[in-house]
Amino acid sequence: MATVSIRSRVFVPAALVSVAALALVGCSSSKKSSTTTTTAAATTTAAPTTTVAPTTTAAGIPMCLTNDLTVTTQGSQGAAGTISTVFKMTNKSGRQCELNGYPGIAAQYQDGKEAPTTAERGTGPVSKTWPGPSRVVIQNGGSGYFVMDYSDVPTGTGTCAQFPNTAVTPPNNKTSASVAHGINPCTVNGTYIVNVSAVSGTTH
Repeated sequence: MATVSIRSRVFVPAALVSVAALALVGCSSSKKSSTTTTTAAATTTAAPTTTVAPTTTAAGIPMCLTNDLTVTTQGSQGAAGTISTVFKMTNKSGRQCELNGYPGIAAQYQDGKEAPTTAERGTGPVSKTWPGPSRVVIQNGGSGYFVMDYSDVPTGTGTCAQFPNTAVTPPNNKTSASVAHGINPCTVNGTYIVNVSAVSGTTH
């Protein structure tokens, strides 16, 4: 842009001055509007996964371990070739604990060895009438229950045998408790078959 010298007394109309001023303002506004504001993208960090220890439930209540429980029977019944027994698991740990799911069952010899046994879940005439798995919180001195039933009548090539004890493995445990309760299940394809319900807070 040409420099206007005051000494030469060149007359610049006021209108042109106004136009020039507007042009400068426009340039300034253009520069401001062209400014780009960069915002860093928000980074979402997933919360760390909490691993629940095998001996603790998601609710923070300890899982009942085999050593926490005294396992006994609460009566047996037999009808139309089906034998059923209610088992009672009493909490002796001194604190509350939780059971959730199906126990394991095995026919057991006098020497403590277990016979090949399949515990089918909720499929027997009696066990299927009990409710499915649910959280059962057992207070110290309280009990949880499940029912076992089986047929004592052989079918096909199956055979039945008398066992003096029953091995009970509480849900989510690997060790069993030996219960002095004789059973007489029959085999299917060489395996003794029993049926069990899930653990419940009451008998049914």
